[in-house]
Parts: sequence; C-alpha cells; structure tokens
Amino acid sequence: MKRVLVLAVLLTMVFSFQAYAVNRDSGITMSLSGGGYTFDSREEINLAPIGMLRFGYDLSKYFGLEIPLEMGASDMKRDKNYGKTSVKEGADVNLMGYRLEGLIYLMPDSRFVPYLAVGLGDRNMAVEGAPNKDNFVAGYGAGARIFVSEDWFIRADFRHLLVFKAFDGNPVNNLEYTLGLGFYLGDKPQPAPVAVAAPVVVEAPAPPPPAPAPVVVPPAPVAAPTMVEKDIIEKGRATIDVEFDFNKANIKPGYDAELAKFAEVLKKHPELNLIIEGHTDSVGSVAYNKTLSQKRADAVKDYLVKNLGIDASRLKAVGYGKAKPIADNKTAEGRQKNRRVEAAADYSTIKKVMRPE
Repeated sequence: MKRVLVLAVLLTMVFSFQAYAVNRDSGITMSLSGGGYTFDSREEINLAPIGMLRFGYDLSKYFGLEIPLEMGASDMKRDKNYGKTSVKEGADVNLMGYRLEGLIYLMPDSRFVPYLAVGLGDRNMAVEGAPNKDNFVAGYGAGARIFVSEDWFIRADFRHLLVFKAFDGNPVNNLEYTLGLGFYLGDKPQPAPVAVAAPVVVEAPAPPPPAPAPVVVPPAPVAAPTMVEKDIIEKGRATIDVEFDFNKANIKPGYDAELAKFAEVLKKHPELNLIIEGHTDSVGSVAYNKTLSQKRADAVKDYLVKNLGIDASRLKAVGYGKAKPIADNKTAEGRQKNRRVEAAADYSTIKKVMRPE
C-alpha cells in the first residue's frame, strides 16, 4: 500500500509541472537507467540487476537512434557445464553488452511519448572459472518518455533479446527492463526568423499638369464612431482580432478588414498614437516567448505601415510574452486566444483626442 501511495505522489508531481515539452525535431540525448536482466532458464543464472547508460540522437520528432551500454552482475543457480568447463553453484557472473537501436516515436507532440525499438549488438558474459563468451544479440521492444521539462524526461523500457549461440550453439531468450532519467544535451533549436520582404523602390512619376480651380463642396456629415474607435477613445485599448498559429508570427489571410478598422481610427485622429502589444500562450520558456511576441507585434505594425499607409512613427510594438494571458492555457482553445495582439492608446496622445486643444 505504501508503494502505491509513493508512486501516486510521484506521478502527481510529474504531471503538475507548469513546463510543457515534446520530442524535438533533432537533438542529442543521454539517459541513466536501472533495472533487471532475466536469463533464459537453460543458462541457469539468477536474475541480474543492471545499470544502463544510453546515448541517442533524434533524427526527427518521429525517428531516433540510440546506443545502450549495460552492465550487470549475478551468480549461478546451480552447478553447470559451460562447454568443457564445469561451473559451481554460486559462481559469479558478470554481464556487459551494447547495441545500436532504432526508435519510432508514436506520439511525438505530447508530453507522454511511447515508442517502438529494434536493434543489434553484442553480449559479453564472464562466468567465474570459465572463459568469457561474446554472443551476437538481436532485440526488440517498447518504451515511453514522460517529459517533466523542455530538457528532462523520465523513461521506461522493455526489451526481448535473442542471444545467438549462447547455449550449446543454440539461441536463448533474455528479457531486459529498466526505469531511468534522460535529458537533451544543448539548447533547444530556435525557429528561423520570419523573413521580411525588402521595400520596393519606385521612381517618382512626372509631376501632373496644374489642377483646375477646386470646386467648393459642402463638408460631408461626420460618421458615427465605430466600436473600435469607442474602445480606444473611452477605454484606452482595443483587441485586434488577429490570432496566430502555434510558434508562428506571420499574419494569416483573412484579417485585412480587422486591421483596416484600426487604420481608419488612426487616419481619423492624426494626433493619436498606438502601442501594438504582442502576446503568446504558455508553451516554451519566458525568453523565447518574449521574442516570439515581439515578432507578432512587429508583424502587425509592419502591416499597418506597408499595406494601410500609417506613419511608422505613430506606432510602437512591444512583446509581453506569456505574462498577460486572457484565457486558460491548459486548453487548446485558451492557448489559441492567448496568441493575440492588442492595441493600446498612447496616454500622452489620447488626451488630445478626448480634449482637443
């Protein structure tokens, strides 16, 4: 009962961590594990506790390579003949082995990442009073990673090993099962910066001929303020309804009309300046999200300047990262709402709009 309670507490601690991580597209890993090694009954050797060191490389978030190095120690169950050598009960048995394994990750975009494994290698066994044996090994099995941060994960592994010519020239079946801790070596690769097209230089057209005398037209009636204009003037801020894909800063098609609303307010009130605020969800580190949110704010500012003719000096872009969520980051819908941009009025200019001099 006590062991069940301890396991439950440990699992609760693991899944309550705020950091969220998944398999990387590429990266070097290192793991330390411990467990047991069960010999085929024909070998007459007791269960061996083993320790294991693994070095791996993720070719992508779906495939990886790994080299497990294992060491274990046990003793003979009873008297045994190894070839021409007689070994007594209780004789020491030392085990060493290595393999090259290929891994297939089944759920690479979740915190819990199960995988399948297959590999080839060698098993060296030293039995007290008998010559060492080296045997070719083929193995397959399964395992899982449970991420506790961007870099660290708990892992559990099970392998069925076919050891060739291990008993009177015939293959034997061994089992290997371990539990351990692994981590990525080096920092997480950062996404490539968003490319910004170079400005197109257009030659100035020839001056037009003199215009005829202007016709006096009575002033048009002043249009009623829009909801966006009311929010900025009365509340000092308004949400720009532009949401971003995960880990992206480009403005997707379909937001032209939304951005045009803010351009109209700025053109109607030339004395008004805006602060474009970028935000992210909680996935990733503080520093990385701060950079990503700045790119999102810059993308909206660039769109207003280049596509809608707003003077860049009237806009300021600021990234707040994941510091100001407006929805629950534990759900996909909440994280989508938090990947947003807002517009806040510059206080020094909003007073001129409310009380013109």
